[in-house]
Amino acid sequence: MGKRSLPPAKPCPERLIFTWETTANDGSVRALKRQGEGVRVLPGREFSAQKFSPLGNVLLVHRRRLEGLRQRHGKLLRHPLVRVLLCAPRRELRVPPSGVFDILDDPPESADLTLSLHRAFDDLAKTRELLEARRLLSAQEETIRKILAIGARLSQERDIETLLSAILDEAIALSNADSGSIAVLGLDTDLRKTPEAAGKLTFFLSHNHSVKIDFVRSSMEVSNRSLAGFTVLKKRCLNIPDAYEIDPEAPYQFHRAFDQKHGFRSKSMLLVPMVNAQGEVLGVISLLNKKERASKKIDYVRFKPEQVLPFTEEDERSLASLGSQATVALENALLYRDIENLFEQFVHASVSAIEARDPSTSGHTFRVTDYSLRLAQAVNSERHPKLRVRFTPAEIKELRYACLLHDFGKVAVREAVLLKAKKLEPDRLLAVVSRFELRKARVLLDAEARVRALWEDRALEDASRAKRIEAARREAAEALAGVNSERDLMLSANEPSLLTEEKSHLLNGLRDRVYPLPEGGELPLLDPAELAALSVPKGSLTLEERREIESHVTHTYKFLKAIPWTKNLARVPEIAYGHHEKMDGTGHPVGLTARDLLPQARIMAICDIFDALTAADRSYKKAIPLPDALKIIEDEVERGKLDPVLHEIFLKHRIWEDPRETHPSG
Repeated sequence: MGKRSLPPAKPCPERLIFTWETTANDGSVRALKRQGEGVRVLPGREFSAQKFSPLGNVLLVHRRRLEGLRQRHGKLLRHPLVRVLLCAPRRELRVPPSGVFDILDDPPESADLTLSLHRAFDDLAKTRELLEARRLLSAQEETIRKILAIGARLSQERDIETLLSAILDEAIALSNADSGSIAVLGLDTDLRKTPEAAGKLTFFLSHNHSVKIDFVRSSMEVSNRSLAGFTVLKKRCLNIPDAYEIDPEAPYQFHRAFDQKHGFRSKSMLLVPMVNAQGEVLGVISLLNKKERASKKIDYVRFKPEQVLPFTEEDERSLASLGSQATVALENALLYRDIENLFEQFVHASVSAIEARDPSTSGHTFRVTDYSLRLAQAVNSERHPKLRVRFTPAEIKELRYACLLHDFGKVAVREAVLLKAKKLEPDRLLAVVSRFELRKARVLLDAEARVRALWEDRALEDASRAKRIEAARREAAEALAGVNSERDLMLSANEPSLLTEEKSHLLNGLRDRVYPLPEGGELPLLDPAELAALSVPKGSLTLEERREIESHVTHTYKFLKAIPWTKNLARVPEIAYGHHEKMDGTGHPVGLTARDLLPQARIMAICDIFDALTAADRSYKKAIPLPDALKIIEDEVERGKLDPVLHEIFLKHRIWEDPRETHPSG
């Protein structure tokens, strides 16, 4: 049978008998009225939804009135708390028609009428019990559905502060409480686990429906002298009908200072512990002043005790179930936060490891992260006609991790290459300089031998000898100057600055130079690898070394792909992989084009280049002035290598300016 609602009428405390024109003996009806407690007889014409008793309604109807009554009150006649007694000759109707409870003779005997009415009211009483049972069952099912739905919603929330607020809201709504608060155990007012917070209850949140109260977070020691502390220690609900009438012998008492300060009146209270599967208490939900309806406000200025109802056993069961759901959700959120914090520390340790290997780029990772996140936030604030992207908080977090780990692959690059400040490595440069010294020594030795031979030649006249010695020494000086000039050329070419065409031509002239070996013989002054390194047009890396450095992007990608990222962080490897790609496909390592590049990777590309140009912590080069750096980036945009819309937002919002950092500014 479907659930039927009572008519919208004011409840009547009596059972009602409605009589239409019948040949029933009036005396017998009056006699029944005298015998029945809480029975009232009304004329049939008053039968309506307004005159309807939730205790039961019996209609005495003559046969000739039945059809008209059905037409007029058909819906009301089908109500489960209505019984129709039909007065008609039994010889004409032996079986009651549809919707008729019993048939009486017309006129009925007083005893028969009394018996039939008793039977009708007994049947109505059983129906009421059945309806009440169904109502309670339906209410319980609805409560269970609510709790399950609440549990599903709570389990999806990861932010602890938002979760606690949701738990409190749901608890207040489920119990029709006027206000409530939630306290957590072992966390401070910022929801952090600290030694100072251990063993303490922190009242974190309070919601009040009827009055506005400024809530201040506070902590207290757990003790059975307080209501919340008692609830924690006993690990069970505490239901108090009136906080002002607590038994003086109870270990806990209610302190009225809060009520007096805020013009409040705490009456009924229900405190629910949040206990996990291990029996550990995570917190306490405190509910105050149960109301008849959730939407109703309590007038605390003209407070009346009847405005507040006591919390029921059903409330205890419901809130205990909600408390269990909330505990699981809170444990999951705390675990999620702990895992996030652990991963955050791992990421920072990874960044520290990268920057420890390459001190010359120290700070680069965090600056690129800073710039990129600010640019992403600026994108979200824009309404650019060519901009069709908005970043969710999850995508911002994804970008952040990609930025922090974008250079992690450098751990796989040889340190000699990673830290190479000049074209020749220090030991190789020392060897080349030594060769120049050997050349100079040979020049000096040759000159000394010539001079000695001239002194020993007795055939020479003194004037001629002196002239030839002077010429030998002049030639030696010129040769030394040439060697020094070539050495200086080599040292100049060794710098990572731009190698001019003139220097490149002169450097190529050293290809045929040799240096003497102490034990005799000669070798090329510069071997092919050294000459190739010195001939690099710009920077300090050869083509092979540059490829090795560039391979850090691939190493980063492989490292990040090995991490089992959650669904909302799944694109971290792809974003980091694209930070050296260009819109026109000329980047590395894959040569992706604009169509394949994620917006986050395009953001990182701009910010990575900007920091590489303006960073003041590179030992091998000076920071480029801001206007020059912006001009270089603008040139890259005009050549189709960087995203023009993101570049426009980068300039408009002056992403390089941050009051928290000492970044380059203009």
